[in-house]
Amino acid sequence: MLEKKLIVHSGIREKRFALLIQNKLEAFENWMDDNQSLVGNIYIGRVEKVVPGMDAAFVNFGREKNGFLHKEQLLSFRCASDPSKPITSFIHQGEKIMVQAVSDEIDGKGAKLTGIIELSTDRLVYMYGHSHCSVSKKMSEEEQVRWRETAARFRSSDEGLLIRTGMSGNQEQTFIKELEQLRANYHQLSMRLQNAKIGDVLHKKNDFPDRLKEALTKEKNGELWVDNHDLFQQLKEWLVLHDTLDWSIYYYREKENIFHSFNVESQLEKLKKSIVWLDHGAYIIIEETEALAIIDVNTGKFTGKQDKESTIKQTNTMAAKEIMRQIRLRNISGIILVDFINMKSKQNQQAILNTMKEEQQSDDRHVHLVGFTELGLLQLTRKRLQPPLTKQLMMDCYTCNGLGSVESPQTIAFKLERELRQFQNHEGDYVAVEATDDVIRLYEGENSVFKHDLEKLIRKDIHFKAIEAGKPSYVIREFGSWS
Repeated sequence: MLEKKLIVHSGIREKRFALLIQNKLEAFENWMDDNQSLVGNIYIGRVEKVVPGMDAAFVNFGREKNGFLHKEQLLSFRCASDPSKPITSFIHQGEKIMVQAVSDEIDGKGAKLTGIIELSTDRLVYMYGHSHCSVSKKMSEEEQVRWRETAARFRSSDEGLLIRTGMSGNQEQTFIKELEQLRANYHQLSMRLQNAKIGDVLHKKNDFPDRLKEALTKEKNGELWVDNHDLFQQLKEWLVLHDTLDWSIYYYREKENIFHSFNVESQLEKLKKSIVWLDHGAYIIIEETEALAIIDVNTGKFTGKQDKESTIKQTNTMAAKEIMRQIRLRNISGIILVDFINMKSKQNQQAILNTMKEEQQSDDRHVHLVGFTELGLLQLTRKRLQPPLTKQLMMDCYTCNGLGSVESPQTIAFKLERELRQFQNHEGDYVAVEATDDVIRLYEGENSVFKHDLEKLIRKDIHFKAIEAGKPSYVIREFGSWS
């Protein structure tokens, strides 16, 4: 059996948990008080603008940016007898509406919203306005049939249900009890719509203990280590009520940070780097942009003991497994292109695809493997809900403005020359410039020959003062006269 540990660090403002399998990081979530996810939260909103050309509306739900609400996510649209009508038939400007966030604000864009409210427990998901019922495929076929038949008997035609893996092994009475409770919760939310204010949070789904419980339910067994006593007691009591789970829970009392003690912190540091090393000296490079993510596979020092094609396949197989792990850990979403080492064999390409499909089973998000393009790039997409880990933990560099590079001293020296030449007709005898040493050296040239030539051209003395800065730079401080 695989050794699994769920390590929970609960600080005053920051809360984190990490899943280790055989002491290797396989899942990580980071929660900060000022940066919590909106996904799953239910709000009272007001329709600010309806855009028929986009079949969408923009909704003020109390955030700085209005949320985006598509026609297909409207309850009135789902319940309509004629869904072909324009969006203005289902919603109007100024209307008060209950909405739920389905994705966070990403890259300056507002959150995506839905009017189809989803409420859930560890075992059941309830959606009023849906008509679809599905059962977790992780259950046995016999149980899937059993729960579909049970749901058909007790749900109404306008109720959508998702029966989770956690319902496996339970009695029908448990299903009925949870369904009735979720119905009652939805009714209470609907009753609050009329008197609530715009921006009111009716329900906050994604709090830290809830996400922990979801992770415990998904993984089913292992060791649970918690460094906060109140949270430890809460989870301990919860596990007693969920006897289908097999977790051994421990309270961590040591002075050393729990993530350091279990070697989580060092593994997290690697997620901030663009290069990920594989076995035998092969590596992958991960570059994230707003539009897409690009992942490049390289053999590096790995030469293999077989023929070239076999070595390439072996490297690509290692890379495929690690790429799916990195995508999950870094929360990379949207369009993803992978440049595997070129394989001549279509059979080997299919083998890599099969490896990716196997690995995606560990991902909670919907992943669509499009396949290899004509250029030999593997294209896949992953559902976007929250910003990637790099956006949560890091910020754009002040020096390079997020480009990953800065202008060279030579470029800056030429830029200074162009700017000074614009002032050759200005009054004054001298100009004072502060610049970094590397820019001054390049600007002056050997024996200050370039500096003297420019002084003649602009008919002014140039006085440099060396400064320290994080990159090659200069500042023109003043023009002056000797008199």
